[in-house]
This record gives sequence, structure tokens and C-alpha cells, in this order.
Amino acid sequence: RPALFAAVAASLLLNYFFTPPLYAFTIAERENLLALIVFVAVAAAVAAVVDLAARRTRQAAQASAEASTLAAVAGSVLRGDRPLTALLERLRETFGLESVTLLERRADVPGGPELQHDPAAWQIAACVGGRPCAFPGEGDVEVPVTGAGDPSNGGELALVLRGNPLDAGDRRIVEAFAAQAALALRQERLAEEAAAARPLAEADRMRTALLAAVSHDLRTPLASAKAAVTSLRDPGVSFSDDDRDELLATADESLDTLTRLVENL
Repeated sequence: RPALFAAVAASLLLNYFFTPPLYAFTIAERENLLALIVFVAVAAAVAAVVDLAARRTRQAAQASAEASTLAAVAGSVLRGDRPLTALLERLRETFGLESVTLLERRADVPGGPELQHDPAAWQIAACVGGRPCAFPGEGDVEVPVTGAGDPSNGGELALVLRGNPLDAGDRRIVEAFAAQAALALRQERLAEEAAAARPLAEADRMRTALLAAVSHDLRTPLASAKAAVTSLRDPGVSFSDDDRDELLATADESLDTLTRLVENL
């Protein structure tokens, strides 16, 4: 608009100072009128081209900034020990926010639009900055995220920002942050579940090793006692008194060994 205004003002000045009759806004010749019209048309076309180029430049710069921010966000999620906290802190710093809160709907509360202003229906999954928001409607910007939280409540999450209203372009970036935050929350919970299952797996490995060792230790005296008793009961074999005493002693020692092992267990 300023360029179009300048084009019209310049054409009027050109008419006043250089087009006969001079120092008047009248035009004596038709060719001069046509020249002024062409002058205004060219000026308007140049203004439109320059404006379009400036818009494209701003859009390219904004897209580059968004890509850089999202790349940094993805890197912080992959590298950090606490990716969710690092992600929310990055979002707060990027947009100069007072606080950023990730809310999760409680599993025992059914969904509905009226829950946006019900603090009893939400619990805080993560928060950075100042005073957190207790429900989505308490913040300046709220971005819902579905399908990424606790499956028992439908995975309903909400990223709530306090301290700075955002325009449509910034909201697109926040939506990307919200999706990354949901993934980071899921990643942290999976890591917690894996950490909780690790002692159980270790105990199971120890129990398996113990059972293998016990079965090996029990098998040897049991086999000796079984062989001695089976031999003594075989009617087709005649043993001398010394052999019989030796077999009985073997069975007795083997059973004593089994008794000690059972007592130790």
C-alpha cells in the first residue's frame, strides 16, 4: 500500500511539474495522459513484485527458523536424560513463556468438552517455569494431543502455555512441540517400565541358575541310591554279603547327601 500511494503521488507531481500545462493538474495532450497511466501501472507492478519477493523472503526465513528450532528440539529429545523436561524448557525459552505444562486426563474421568475448565479431571504430567496450569482453559494457549498418553484414558494430553498469546505461525511450531512432548512422555514411561522390569529379569535369571545347580547336585546322589536299590532288588543277580553291604552303604550315603542338600535348601 505505501508503494501504490507513492506511485500515485509521483504521477501527480510529474503531471504538476513536467506535463504541459505546467503547475496545474490538467493535461493538455492525450499522449501525456497515456504516459502517466503507463507510469502508474508500471509502478504498481513493481510494487507488487517487490511485495511478493519480500513476503517469500519472510516466509523462507520463518520456515528456516522453524526447521532449525524443530531440529534442535528433536536433538534435545534424543540426547537428553530427561527429554520431556528439556523439551518443555526449550519451548518456554523459545517463545518467552511464563510456564509450560503438559496435562493428562485422569483415567477415571470420561472425556468431554466441559473438562477444559475442570481441574479435577486433569493431572500434571510435566511442567517447567512458574505456576503450572491445573486445567487446559487456565492457560493462554492450549494444544490438545490425543493417542499418546495413558491408554486407559484414551491417551488424551494437553500442552498448556501461560504468559504469551501466539499467532497462527507460532502455533504450528507449538503443535510440533506438543507431538514431540507426547513422544518424550511415552519414552520416559517406557524407560521407567524397563527399569522396573530389570530387577525382575535379574531375579528370574538367578532363580534359573539356582534351579539348574540344585537339579545337578540332587541328580548325582539320587542316581547312586537308585542304582544301588535297583541292583539289590534284582532277583536274577546273587550278591555276596560284602557286595550287599557295599550297595547298602552306597545307598545310605547317597540318601544322607540328599538329606543335607534338602536341609540346605
